[in-house]
Amino acid sequence: MTTTLTDLQPLQTSGKLSGKVAVITGGNSGIGEALSLALGREGATVAILARDKARSTDVVARIGHEGPGRAVARIADMRDPESCRAAIESVVTEFGRLDALVNNAGIAKMSPIGDFPLDLWREVIDVNLTGTFVCTQAAVRAMRKAGGGRIVNVTSLVGLRGAAERAAYSASKGGIDALTRTLAAELALDNITVNAVAPGPVATPMSEANHPPARRAAIRDQTPMGRYARPEEVAGAILYLLSDAANFVTGQTISVDGGLSIRGLLVRPPLT
Repeated sequence: MTTTLTDLQPLQTSGKLSGKVAVITGGNSGIGEALSLALGREGATVAILARDKARSTDVVARIGHEGPGRAVARIADMRDPESCRAAIESVVTEFGRLDALVNNAGIAKMSPIGDFPLDLWREVIDVNLTGTFVCTQAAVRAMRKAGGGRIVNVTSLVGLRGAAERAAYSASKGGIDALTRTLAAELALDNITVNAVAPGPVATPMSEANHPPARRAAIRDQTPMGRYARPEEVAGAILYLLSDAANFVTGQTISVDGGLSIRGLLVRPPLT
């Protein structure tokens, strides 16, 4: 059983996020793209922060075509804190508010620990963990003035359970998980919830680049649901955390992994 990037199933939407302004880092590809489109269908104003202007412009156009929400693109590099701060401040200036931030931008580099170059370690930490911190810091200032907001961080099953040859990626995503709980406690009285979603294997361009066929087959075999997630399925969990249904949910990490994180507890009954 396989899942490919062409297996796109639009989420059922309700319009409950109409009027909200949301910033999505890395919102032009994979999970971020699926979430940006879903938020547009929910009626939100979506600000996509990413380095690839052309790809962001395409997603913005699709949101405008599908409606009812609208979207803008901002150029930002998670390795450049000032560009992240400036991008978020420009969104707040243009729309007068910021209701939600989804820290989704991330990169993955694989190498045995003995050969892992220090510059790659720093790049992964800078993009995944420091980028999340910087964007959150900028967003919190606006959310406090508005009387509250929602922050959702995209971490990973790897950050919770670990994986061979992914030292930097695991460390960065584990750091995001810890940061989520810390900020949830710190910001609760500001009416700002902070949660995380931890995807397992997802059919995205990044996973296709990093998972050769043999690895993909092994991952599917180890996943109780027998396939990779679609980006829309991860976006659905994020939409829940951004909605009023999650008003009293904070400091939580929701695993969206087809049961992979509990595979050790899986016992298949006899077929007869």
